[in-house]
Amino acid sequence: MQDALTTELSKLRGRTRLTFSYVTPQLLNCDDDLKTLEVFYGVVSSEPFSYLTNVFEKRADRVTPTVVKGELISAGKLGVTPTVAYNRTRGIFGGGEASLYSKGGIIDRLDVGLTGSGSTLTGDTNMSGFHDFDSGILSHVEWNFGYDYSDVPTGATKLRNSTAVAQIFGASKSLGNSALILRFGASAEGGNRNTNLPSFAAQPDAPAASDYTAIKTYIGASWVKNRQSWKVSYGLQIGSAAHQIRSDYVKQIGDFAYSARIMPADHKPLRLDFQLTGGSISSNNGLIPVAERFLGGNADSEFIRGDNWRIRSNPYIRSFPQNSLNRIDSLTPGGKNFFSANLTLAQTIWNRPLMSYEIVDDPEILTYLSSALTNVHVGLMDTYQESLPGFSELHASLLRLVNQKDASTARIDGPLLKLRIKLQNFTFPTDATPEQIDAITAAKKGIEDNIFDDKKTTPQLAVEAVETARKTPSLTLTSVRSLIEDKAATSLLSTIIMGLPALEDALGNAGHADPDLNSIEVALKSLRDELWEHEKTVTKLYDPERVEDPVNGLDGFAPIATKLQPILEAIQKKATLELSKLPSTTDDPKIKREIAAAQLYVFHAGAALQYVQGASDTISEAKDAVAESKTSDKLANDDIATAKARLDELLIGFGPAIPPLMVRLASTLRALSGEVETRAAASTPSSDDAKQLDDYAKQLLAHAADVLSLHSELSQKAKKITLPIIEKKAMPTMLYAERSLGVVFRELNMAAISPFAIFDAARIGPQANSTRGVRYGVGGGVRFSLANLDLDVGYSINPNRRSFEKRGAVVFSLNIYELFR
Repeated sequence: MQDALTTELSKLRGRTRLTFSYVTPQLLNCDDDLKTLEVFYGVVSSEPFSYLTNVFEKRADRVTPTVVKGELISAGKLGVTPTVAYNRTRGIFGGGEASLYSKGGIIDRLDVGLTGSGSTLTGDTNMSGFHDFDSGILSHVEWNFGYDYSDVPTGATKLRNSTAVAQIFGASKSLGNSALILRFGASAEGGNRNTNLPSFAAQPDAPAASDYTAIKTYIGASWVKNRQSWKVSYGLQIGSAAHQIRSDYVKQIGDFAYSARIMPADHKPLRLDFQLTGGSISSNNGLIPVAERFLGGNADSEFIRGDNWRIRSNPYIRSFPQNSLNRIDSLTPGGKNFFSANLTLAQTIWNRPLMSYEIVDDPEILTYLSSALTNVHVGLMDTYQESLPGFSELHASLLRLVNQKDASTARIDGPLLKLRIKLQNFTFPTDATPEQIDAITAAKKGIEDNIFDDKKTTPQLAVEAVETARKTPSLTLTSVRSLIEDKAATSLLSTIIMGLPALEDALGNAGHADPDLNSIEVALKSLRDELWEHEKTVTKLYDPERVEDPVNGLDGFAPIATKLQPILEAIQKKATLELSKLPSTTDDPKIKREIAAAQLYVFHAGAALQYVQGASDTISEAKDAVAESKTSDKLANDDIATAKARLDELLIGFGPAIPPLMVRLASTLRALSGEVETRAAASTPSSDDAKQLDDYAKQLLAHAADVLSLHSELSQKAKKITLPIIEKKAMPTMLYAERSLGVVFRELNMAAISPFAIFDAARIGPQANSTRGVRYGVGGGVRFSLANLDLDVGYSINPNRRSFEKRGAVVFSLNIYELFR
């Protein structure tokens, strides 16, 4: 079942090359009498969707029918989300949203939503589709066709808007290593903007009812780095108060947002969200419909309809009910310009992590993930090899082993194909002696036998390697390495070339010399030399001297490891003995705490030993690779790349989930030192055991400092290694993978409680005194979180309220926070 779930997860419609999924089973309700049990499978997936990987302003106020937006749970099915909510403007209102997903068409999603109360009504219908691009500058294009209706008051004035929309927007691929994405779009809209104001009560420049036509354009950018996100957007609207394209008014919106997660401790983030928005609307003929003016409050109004790109278009202030920040004079609701600034701070004070320390700090798991990410890194680099200088020449030389086109475009058999055909049709000379037959048989066997497949000859495998590269050019380097790697035991082409002279001699001694074999040998040697030269150009990834320098510096770890080994072994024995003296189960809370402390003590002692051994082994691999690169005169770059990969594991790491191996060792030594010191303090003062434990604690701290010092020195050298272009291209995908693992291992909670504080400032204008009219919202509350689903409950006060304003407003929201970004 677990394997089946993992397989189904892999079928989700992913948009990047790498995702992280975690599936874990849990047995529930086991009944011995009935012989039944329930199995619960928990699934966490970092499945990224298109350009949304690096976009953080998705609508936070909608919990859609599919939190996991893959095809596994929703393709071809109807999803329904009920809604019940409250704000002071609308009162209690309810409704829902229905979504239907399909595959492969121009329209792949249909959404219909409706909410209402005794005095308000909103509804929307939307049909959308998208396309993601595998190559080129564009990553994502989306189109929408829809209709919106809204009947929500602003004070005593009813605003009734209806709008039909056709919209398209696109996003670029990530630019550079910092996940910078550029976005752009446009929409055409038409409908009406009505109020319940009588015509005589409306101002000449603010008609109470009008038709509506608009063209909108918008551009923006978002940038993600570590746990911080920035976005900036600009929107321009040219609107008409009639059903014709003309410029009655021009609206401009600027929107900036910043989001950060600061980690004072694992799984206890301080979350900061800041947004600054401003806008203006002007008219050359005085016609600005009331419904197009700026109205503020605790509900967002979006410049763009849809879920994936958010541009706020109204003054947002949480101490005012929806649309109630609406007065610049006593006559006309709404302003012609505005600004708003919003700050939210939330600190987690209680949490239940998704994963225990036995998983997130387990040396074997981290080593496995480190190796897996290294392999993914290499694989990603191989996929970009076609962009390297010299790749086309390497690919062409490889194909000439089998065949090539001449001037008349006819196919000419290459030497490898000629040899395979010759050996397939080989007949032994009838006049040869038994000894000569044995010699010919042995020589032929030397060419054909290989360690890979006893059902296929070496020439067959070599031809297949070439054909694989012909069909899939990204596998060219893999094919080349299988053909010409220096080690004869695993090199197909070298095995053939070394075996041909023996077959030529055996046939010649039998009086049946074959001149074709010699010409094939000469041609194969020539093409092999070409492949060697082109391969060295393509795979020249790193400067050997810059890699060798930090590798040589790793010699400083051996003395530390030699001193640490006996200390850690002694501590491990003491920790194991301590745990063995405690009962395996108990109901006593005090003994439970003692058992947990002893288990952690044993865990840290064992982990430290594994890290010492792991670091020593990894250093040996790096040094062996450097030594091998000096003895190999053909494919030395592969060995240098291996050494660089080992340096990454030791000194660079893979994001917050998998710190560098040397840093993990130092952190474990410091934690273990504290535990040893605690036990020294609990021992009989001045006893031999207390003195020994105290000495161990001090030595562990000293060795931890030595490891960190060595890491600091060598990591600076490792970071100076110039990265090749294909590694830079692979970096955005690797950064996302590292961030995702970091979220799951170090941030994600099953449940958490976080008090939050809010501060808002907003103003609509124009007002006679530009320094007046700024309204504020100050408050706080509590955030209850389940995984990345946040429920915020609080209150925001209006501290400088006017006589016609409310004292404040309830803060209540249910959001999905985009952790995997």
